[in-house]
Amino acid sequence: MNARMTPPDCSPARAGVVPLLAAVAFAAATGSAHAATAAAHAMRPMLARLTKSMGTPLNGAAPTAGIEPAASPNAATAGLTADRIVVRKGAHMLYLYHGDEIIGAYHVEFGLDPRGAKRREDDFRTPEGHYFLEGRNSHSAYFLSIEVSYPNQRDEARAQRHHWEPGGDIMIHGTPNDPRYPATYYETQNWTNGCIALSDSNMVDVWMKTRDGIPIDIYP
Repeated sequence: MNARMTPPDCSPARAGVVPLLAAVAFAAATGSAHAATAAAHAMRPMLARLTKSMGTPLNGAAPTAGIEPAASPNAATAGLTADRIVVRKGAHMLYLYHGDEIIGAYHVEFGLDPRGAKRREDDFRTPEGHYFLEGRNSHSAYFLSIEVSYPNQRDEARAQRHHWEPGGDIMIHGTPNDPRYPATYYETQNWTNGCIALSDSNMVDVWMKTRDGIPIDIYP
């Protein structure tokens, strides 16, 4: 839940970002975290220019049972696009699936109060349940952001019963454009207002391998 974030309404096209994506991938493959982060930051101006609407929002789904990750990503899945996302809060992991194949696995951080599902505005919790990707923004206060469709109908009904505001603006995003803390803080601490945060280089990968409208299941 990030009040500073502008409404997600556009995303960069793939054309023109391939060389920089290759640099990110090469740096990650050779173990250079500094080079990967530098390459990811170099993409900011290009991503800001290459904006294009993607996908159709889907809303209001009820939570579903989880599916345990079964495999690790490999070279055979490198060119695939995800058709669903699974987030395991306890493991601090986000998985991209294409069918039954995991095509991406990433360390993530959550809200400042990671225990339990989000219930209301300003509780600093990350939601748990069944949602969809419903928009993306290359101009946010963070390095790229993809909106999650919280609150769904169940969240809204629960908040109404308790006379709460359910909150909103739950995103998958990278690190702040204007960081206040060292990089290690964002890599090792739950630091968001309720969003799902990745490193900038991993955020590029998630951005490129997902499309609006696909489901995201968030588990404890």
